Amino acid sequence: MPEETKKVDTEKKNLEAEVENELSPINGSQIFRMNKNKKETPRQEQTPAALSEALEPAMEEPVPAAEEEPRIPEIDDAFMQMIDEYMPRSEEAEVGDVMEVPVLDVRSDCVLVNIGDKMEGIIDIAEFTTRSGEVTVSPGDIVEVMIEGRDENTDQVILSHRRAMKRVAVERLRHAVETKTPVYGKVIDVVKGGLIVDIGIPCFMPASQIDRSRVTDLNAWIGKEIEAYVLDYNKERNRAVLSRRQLIEENLDKRKKTLLDSLKLGDTITVRIKSVHDFGAFADLGPMDGFIPREEVSFERTAHPAMFLKEDHEVKVKITNIDKESGKITLSRKQARMNPWDKVDEKFPINSIVTGRVSSLTNFGAFVQIEEGLTGMIHVSNLSWEKGPQKAEAFMKEGDLVKAVVLDFDKENRRLALGLKQITEDPWVKVEGKFAPGSKVKGTVTSLTDFGAFVKLDDNVEGLIHISNMTWDKKPGKPSLYLKDGQEVEAMVLSTNREGRRIALGIKQLMKSPMELFFESHKIGSIVEGTIVRVASFGAFVELAEGIEGLLHVSEISTERVENPAHVLKEGQKITCKILNIAGGGRRISLSRKDVIKDEEKQIMKEYLKSDVKGGFNVGELLKDLKDKIQ
Repeated sequence: MPEETKKVDTEKKNLEAEVENELSPINGSQIFRMNKNKKETPRQEQTPAALSEALEPAMEEPVPAAEEEPRIPEIDDAFMQMIDEYMPRSEEAEVGDVMEVPVLDVRSDCVLVNIGDKMEGIIDIAEFTTRSGEVTVSPGDIVEVMIEGRDENTDQVILSHRRAMKRVAVERLRHAVETKTPVYGKVIDVVKGGLIVDIGIPCFMPASQIDRSRVTDLNAWIGKEIEAYVLDYNKERNRAVLSRRQLIEENLDKRKKTLLDSLKLGDTITVRIKSVHDFGAFADLGPMDGFIPREEVSFERTAHPAMFLKEDHEVKVKITNIDKESGKITLSRKQARMNPWDKVDEKFPINSIVTGRVSSLTNFGAFVQIEEGLTGMIHVSNLSWEKGPQKAEAFMKEGDLVKAVVLDFDKENRRLALGLKQITEDPWVKVEGKFAPGSKVKGTVTSLTDFGAFVKLDDNVEGLIHISNMTWDKKPGKPSLYLKDGQEVEAMVLSTNREGRRIALGIKQLMKSPMELFFESHKIGSIVEGTIVRVASFGAFVELAEGIEGLLHVSEISTERVENPAHVLKEGQKITCKILNIAGGGRRISLSRKDVIKDEEKQIMKEYLKSDVKGGFNVGELLKDLKDKIQ
């Protein structure tokens, strides 16, 4: 086969494919129009297969050799009839008419389109080329064009896509202004104070009209397709000012109204937290925000909203107020949850053990959060079984997990009493058996006070040695005279008080008292010598030893009747007496001066009777001397 014939066959095949590509999308959809008022006539549907059959005769014809370049073979009437069935016939188009046409080919200098009735039109390629040199049209595209006339040399119809778009744009602007509807366009440039939007003609959009919030980067908008309202239109100059912000706000108002109409008081909804502040939080409801006041965030009275709400996190809330006039919606996270105090007695009965996190420390104790909205307090008195002031920071710090025992609760006032020391057994339960009265114990002096010394007996029990139990002296000195801090000491348990958690100790009880020592050598009937310390109407008190006194009754002062003891006795006077009786464990001693006188009289008489003395012996004078001696 000759080379030229091969080229022609190739071009026929290309033509066949091109026609199939062009006509297939046109079938049923890509029908261009030359006159909007023309009524289309029904046509028979054709398939690409049927078109190929029609092409067969045309492709089998011999093709004459060409001297210069191969020529596309002419298509017979049957093929043209087939094309006519795919395309509606149109009325005669006039200069200035605008129509939609399919693109047949894109060349280096022009774009070839099919304007119907076996006619082709050309459009300058520059009208479809961007500033960067990119061609924005491809074969098969449907474009709007305006008829400008015919080329005298080629008889092709000269078209303009740009002018068609401008006319369409002007019509759109007019319609948008009249009907208050938005227009569509593409941002093509940034100028001082705003953007240039191409809707067929360049329009200006001020930066303040781009969005509801301030736009800082205008260049980021280049190439974006947008929808906007026409704020102002100058018909003479074909200039328009657009506002995307106005359209956004209008749509937002519509959505707000729809939302407000759909919400009901008491509804529980899920929202996304937008921002958290000291005074509360704002939640995203779509076209508007809802507000969660601080006091409605949680049952925790003093908790900061940030403890329970995080930005971009979803949370369930209850609608507590809707103000349609102001467009404000108030929400409550707290009311969307169960109040933990409602069933605190069921969930955390008294004496149950709970686990919580230390939320804060104070001088009087520690606050422990058992669960959200349920916080109890461990008072300092319930930190440890040890006596004396305690500090919460010695046992825990904020954020620690601790176990405690529920001691009591007040649902009405929302108070929960907890105990830390109650987790362990009360050491005083066994203290009476371990430290029985009368037993000897050893301990360490932990502190000295004006009234005594505290002695640590074990890790949880302390005893007190009162100053009066440090010495037998009636007027003891300061405790520091007898004991020192840190000193190991042995003492006797005097008494225990479990309820008052007190143990009385004494060190003087480990020694014999002056009274015990006194009575070891002085029994009833013993003659003692003492000093009168007080004189009363019924007798006189005589100090026999330090801390030991006896009573000399008025009837026992003399062998003669004494009306007033003060007449015969004086304070500070030394006197000899006989112990008549000892009672009350030595606390009551009865004395007699009269018995001493009688005993002396008997002794004098006994000596007199034994004596051999001659001459005058005056017994009366001897007795008188005896009385003076005794006195």
